[in-house]
Amino acid sequence: MRFFQTGIQDEWHFVIGGAGADQKEFYQELERQLASQIKALGLRHGYTTAGGLLSRRKMHYTQFGAYRSLVCAEPFGTDLNISWYLYFTRGDASHTGTGFSLMFHDIAGAFTGKSRDRVAAFAAVGRDCAERAVKTILAQHEEPESEQSGQLGEE
Repeated sequence: MRFFQTGIQDEWHFVIGGAGADQKEFYQELERQLASQIKALGLRHGYTTAGGLLSRRKMHYTQFGAYRSLVCAEPFGTDLNISWYLYFTRGDASHTGTGFSLMFHDIAGAFTGKSRDRVAAFAAVGRDCAERAVKTILAQHEEPESEQSGQLGEE
């Protein structure tokens, strides 16, 4: 996933440990969580892939101006690793050349309605939806109390 790492503005990671959840189930729940926001904000969304030929990763994206919210769900053994990134598509915001791009984007945002405050709200929507999707998946795969390990002395 190196192609976008220099443009990352924020990130969040979570592992669903051995719950039996799979990518498809997570992405369906993520889309359900995002549906009302996508419609209300008129966001572009879909799926993209990242990585080389041997390590393709499917990622869900929503786009707001020059910013993209990326969510990746990848199996790791019996776990499901969830990653969320806020990515600036115009390059690395810490370099001078793309710093000018950010400045221009900020000025243009005042006219287009895509200001930094709105970008922060967009980022919160993407991250919150990913977190809610994780919580829903965890709740669906929660073991009944009688089947949990570590209950010594109870019959």
